Amino acid sequence: MENFSSLRAKGSEISENQARKNKGEPGSKREPKFKEETKFSKGSKGIDPPGRLDTNPLECKSCAEIKIGEIMTRKVVIAHEDALLEEIFALFEKHSYHTLPILNSEKKLVGIIDQNIVLEILLFSQIPRAKHTHLAAVRSLGVHAKDIMITHPMTITPDSSLTYAADLMMKHRFDRVCITEDEKLVGIISKRDIIKEVSKRISLEKG
Repeated sequence: MENFSSLRAKGSEISENQARKNKGEPGSKREPKFKEETKFSKGSKGIDPPGRLDTNPLECKSCAEIKIGEIMTRKVVIAHEDALLEEIFALFEKHSYHTLPILNSEKKLVGIIDQNIVLEILLFSQIPRAKHTHLAAVRSLGVHAKDIMITHPMTITPDSSLTYAADLMMKHRFDRVCITEDEKLVGIISKRDIIKEVSKRISLEKG
């Protein structure tokens, strides 16, 4: 049987070996936890590190200078806040618009009605019960445009840039945005309008 001194010596040897492993000293067989990161060079045959392209051949270089007032639609189909819902539905049937601006007697923009609201009203009894909110129930009983419209719609000014309008539409998933001055509607811009303008500019830049 080994005596206490020999056991203590073995324990000391084990502790020293463990310390070497933790410090990575010679004599340790322990693999390092992390390998050195692979370095990429531009001239190497390896895979280049991921990153944004320096230039995008399809990017419009002059679009940041475009103001919405230059390309907005000025002749806008609108409805009055006291219009009956039958008139509103008829306008959506006649025009392929997603959003309809609503004005008051002073010709100020007071709200918008979109296709989602129209569908919600027309199919109220058939939509899932989870969609039967208090607001949806109130709208289903509406008679005039002001009863169902979205009040305080998001707007921009004619001096807003094209890139700002595009970012706003993508962020909030709008198809059209109203343009106002002093609360009065002066125009409207759609994603389609922006795409057409950007495509035209890119073609001109390419020559």
